[in-house]
Amino acid sequence: MTPSRAACTVTRLLVPALALALVLILAGCGSVPPPATAEGPSTRFGSGGFDPEELLRLIELSYNQTDRMGYERCLADTFSFEPYAAVALDYPRQDLSHWDLERELDFIRRLFTPGRKIVLTLPVTIRSRGIPANNHALWEVDYLVRVDDTDYAGASILGMVRIEKNWYLESWVDVTENAVEGQRAETSGALRAQYTR
Repeated sequence: MTPSRAACTVTRLLVPALALALVLILAGCGSVPPPATAEGPSTRFGSGGFDPEELLRLIELSYNQTDRMGYERCLADTFSFEPYAAVALDYPRQDLSHWDLERELDFIRRLFTPGRKIVLTLPVTIRSRGIPANNHALWEVDYLVRVDDTDYAGASILGMVRIEKNWYLESWVDVTENAVEGQRAETSGALRAQYTR
């Protein structure tokens, strides 16, 4: 084989290999995280979750990292909260009715303060997964929130809505309280009552 033929053969093999490498590099560009911004590191959460399970994971992460912006990005503009009925008796001076997005964000601002240790497990168990229909899903879940050394636990029906391609938390309805290690624990409604003006 002459030197010019060898160069031609190498070129014929090298060009497709380089083209394939370029295609693979360009295909992976969508998975590169965005650069850090003034708001925070590039690990900040996006808006909502890609499915209901991912949404719950993002809510859990935002609580555990006391990330107010991360939590806010998980909520639908139409968010509402309804406490377990006994909370009204336990906290008669707190009006938890008509709990909307604005009140939820005020609650989170008061709860997520520097130095406060918060651990949310959401879900502890999934009691039922409603079948998503018309871009809505209802899941009944057990949750546990530990704030400093106090536990709040219950079962809730979480309403999730799909807007465009992401899911957002639209409603949180506490339906019962749960025991933690055999002891009565208050629900997230009690937690909200304690951190409300």
